[in-house]
Amino acid sequence: MDAQLGLRIRTARLLAQLSQGDLAAATGIDQAYISRIERGERTPTLEGLYALANALNIPVVELLSPQNNNAKHTDSAAYTPEGLQALLSDHPLLAALAVTHKEIAWLEGLTLPSHTDKDGWVAMLMTYRAITR
Repeated sequence: MDAQLGLRIRTARLLAQLSQGDLAAATGIDQAYISRIERGERTPTLEGLYALANALNIPVVELLSPQNNNAKHTDSAAYTPEGLQALLSDHPLLAALAVTHKEIAWLEGLTLPSHTDKDGWVAMLMTYRAITR
């Protein structure tokens, strides 16, 4: 079982603004099974992985790779994605959300699709808060 794969699938689904039911309908994979994949309890078949990537409109490699797939940035330690930069530079929003240093560190450790905007990063922050309560 691959918890990181599940997290990448869940992240891509949330960024695509799809429910698990929407993703199930688009892929033909049972909603309960998608939930178990996202929690790292099950691993999709290769066919299922391609169906998920297709429904999420992202390359399969983006689901499989734990690394940032943005090829123009080779020094990933020094690279902060644009969407995260936008969030971190929006001080009124950070204050309104009462973002902690721990949460910022968690966000900085994530590898999200390179096209993730500020709203996508905020969505991941809210997901983090929901699952760590």
